[in-house]
Amino acid sequence: MLAQHSSSQRQSGRTALYEAAMISSGGITIRIDRLENAGLVGRRPNPADKRVTLVALMADGLALIDRTVAAHIANQQRLVSGLDAQERAQLAALLGKLIRSQQNAGGV
Repeated sequence: MLAQHSSSQRQSGRTALYEAAMISSGGITIRIDRLENAGLVGRRPNPADKRVTLVALMADGLALIDRTVAAHIANQQRLVSGLDAQERAQLAALLGKLIRSQQNAGGV
């Protein structure tokens, strides 16, 4: 989420993170604390607004995301390996339609 939320700078404020994650302020604080203790993220003051603390991915956090995304992509490829090219195109079209219908309904 942090990588996706602010990919250009790889940092974000806590408020933006808990709103994006749809969890409470306290819930995101606990998660950030755990990630920081594991060396995956770091906190630093926002130079533009001293009331805001920015959360940034550390090298280990970015490496973990890279490994996780690679494993996720491999799993997706495994899941569709039994489909031919036409079936994959049909699946992609149907999933796109599903996403659009949810966006139009305000669900995504």
